[in-house]
Amino acid sequence: MAKHFDIGAWSKEQKRLKQKSFELKNTIAGLNEDIASKEQAIKDLKRKRGSLLNEQVKLPRTSSIKNPSLCTPSNSEKLDLPQSVARKRRKLMFTNAVAVNAPSSDNAESKRKYALNGLWNTFVNTASEYEVKQYLLNSSKVMKKVLPTIVNTAVKRYELGQSNLVRSVAVLYEGGISSKSQYNRKRSKEIFEIDESGKKHQVTYMDKCKIPKLADYKTVMRFVNSVDIGELRDIPRAKKTKFDKAVYQMDDEDNEGDLHPPVSGCFRDLKCFLIKLAKLYLVINQKRPGYLNWFGLPVGSFQVAIGADGAPFGKYNQATAWLVSFLNVVDRIASCNENHLICGANCSEEHPSMVEYGKLIRKDIERIEKKFMLLTG
Repeated sequence: MAKHFDIGAWSKEQKRLKQKSFELKNTIAGLNEDIASKEQAIKDLKRKRGSLLNEQVKLPRTSSIKNPSLCTPSNSEKLDLPQSVARKRRKLMFTNAVAVNAPSSDNAESKRKYALNGLWNTFVNTASEYEVKQYLLNSSKVMKKVLPTIVNTAVKRYELGQSNLVRSVAVLYEGGISSKSQYNRKRSKEIFEIDESGKKHQVTYMDKCKIPKLADYKTVMRFVNSVDIGELRDIPRAKKTKFDKAVYQMDDEDNEGDLHPPVSGCFRDLKCFLIKLAKLYLVINQKRPGYLNWFGLPVGSFQVAIGADGAPFGKYNQATAWLVSFLNVVDRIASCNENHLICGANCSEEHPSMVEYGKLIRKDIERIEKKFMLLTG
């Protein structure tokens, strides 16, 4: 049996599809218009960019360049032109710089700033390093006013910084610790010089550019005294022998019982000081690889030497110093910079108190040698 064809439903579907097709065509047409508009906008922007790149600042029709702008050989601030001509050119150049770099709605001060920004940016990005240097070197304003201000500001900042303090401490301890007068002489020698007329003035390596001054003695000593050197202990007092007692009985002022009179001086705790030095040397070796020699042993195995010696100075015209050195610095062990003071006493090395200290440090060494110490930080 043949089916009945629904002509009404088919007609409605065709009408719907026709309406949808019409709507899609309108949408496509709108998109094409947008694309065309965007393409035109892109072309306009490209044309504007090209015109900006190729734009030249035109001079007034009445002007004509007969002589080029040439700086005088000894002064880049002056043109080799009559003053009136040079002045007009500067004014014309700046007027055009304002027109190129500053909005017309801004005030005069802002326009001037923007114009200077544009001129400087053009100069520093167009000229080579050599050309910039030559222009600056031949400018008295730069060399005598601008550059000294910049340099002296940096010098002042350095003088107040940690680096200059460390430099000053190095001078204080150079060749042995200096007294106040010795340090001031060293400081004066570095800072001042005497000219041909015999006048003393501060050393300058360029016109008005001063060299950094060492910190004054008071500042250096304040820094030195602030350094934590650990606990300091008094020199141990030795017991008197029978002979000593017999001798001291002859002088009531020196008779203080069974102990010798106290000796002026002090010593550091050996273990704590060795740990501090070991940490210091590890940091140095990290910054300067190869500074330490481990003699084939594991890294961190330090070899230490301790010794004492007398010197002809001090209250009793003699003194004794106990020093500790790390043999891992090899040849530098001969330098006084690698020998560190652990005990200083105002007595001879044969004094009973030094013998007593020798016994004390021997026990410390025996205890330290039996331990393995792990350094942290």
